[in-house]
Amino acid sequence: MQYVGLTIDGKNINVPVGTTILSAARRLGISIPTLCHFPGHKTRAVCRICVVAIKGPDRMVPACATPVEDGMMIETNSAAGVNARQLLMEFILSEHGECGDPSCGIEQLAEQIGVSTTRFQSPQRAARGNLSSDFVTVRAELCVHCDRCVRACEQDQQVLARMSRGASVTVAFDDDLSMGESSCTTCGDCVAACPAGGLLIGV
Repeated sequence: MQYVGLTIDGKNINVPVGTTILSAARRLGISIPTLCHFPGHKTRAVCRICVVAIKGPDRMVPACATPVEDGMMIETNSAAGVNARQLLMEFILSEHGECGDPSCGIEQLAEQIGVSTTRFQSPQRAARGNLSSDFVTVRAELCVHCDRCVRACEQDQQVLARMSRGASVTVAFDDDLSMGESSCTTCGDCVAACPAGGLLIGV
């Protein structure tokens, strides 16, 4: 197995070729905030909350999707990186709304990043009716489109998928049915994966 050497926040580490920056940082005990990252599933890097700075080329990259290279020097909390992270978090909060639930994963992530409110207002989403089933309550207005529920579902069932684009994007069940009408088997994987309270057990 081939290894490469790199530096993260002044700490040196050797890791196998193909290791991501996020994985290498975690081996060093360095915490990088994540949202869409879902261990054990294909990386999509849709949220960019894990952005870090690479010195030399002076570029910002998502730590979850960027493989390490030999000689890399990475800063996980540079001023530019923190500012980018906070701006992205504001956009996410504008989609989610400030629900005020202390157990909400989005609220907790915002606090971790140092964001308490947002300057932005997300475009109003078209009403889609009641998508809930007897087992799961669907609160589409809280969805931040991190795709974690989609990836949890596609492992076994492939009921959930993204639909539309831009301000109209949403998570759909089969051919845009309600959850109760879809082929969902109520395994609960999507509920466990959702950090935003958009999918909850019970009605």
